[in-house]
Amino acid sequence: MPGEGNSTTSAGFGCAVVDVEGYRFLVASGGAPGTVARLVMFPARDVAVAIVMNSGVSETYSPWDIEWQTLGALIQGFPRQPRIPSANATGAGQWSQLTGEWNGAIRTDQGALPARITIRNSRNLRLAVDGAVTLPISQMNPLGNVGFRDGVLEGPFFGRMPTRDARRAQHVLMLRLRLEGDTLRGSISAVATNRSFWLPYCIELVRRRE
Repeated sequence: MPGEGNSTTSAGFGCAVVDVEGYRFLVASGGAPGTVARLVMFPARDVAVAIVMNSGVSETYSPWDIEWQTLGALIQGFPRQPRIPSANATGAGQWSQLTGEWNGAIRTDQGALPARITIRNSRNLRLAVDGAVTLPISQMNPLGNVGFRDGVLEGPFFGRMPTRDARRAQHVLMLRLRLEGDTLRGSISAVATNRSFWLPYCIELVRRRE
């Protein structure tokens, strides 16, 4: 597109370069309100896979799963989809610091919302927001996986924030809590799957005494 004087303006996109068991491919992803898109290219094999979904990322519809299954059908001997490790699997002992039920509230401009986290181990976590129980996101995703490192519990969960500002688009919940004795204190954010917003709210939880 011509610009002023001798300048020109153009648009482009950046790609991630991924190597998996000797296979190198290029990946670009993005989206618009209510949609998710991914493009994967194998220049050495003259193969490209484009995925467009009129849905956000969910437990049922994952573009990464669809992508891997498609590549396995197109390329003979393509490696199996990598297993996503459980959150902080190598630091299982640290999770004992979090075992139990934590109750508290999320502060919003519409008032406080009750919140609860129940933790048995790194594979058994439950988050409840305003009575709605949800689970961690275990599939590969841009927000990573739930983990407990350096005294901080962090990671994404399926679920919704029942506030006016978060109802504008489909979203997931991103938790970041620091352990301080018997208190977990930090933020819980509504993260739009179309990348239109990241809305943080303050949250504080106290361990339930038996």
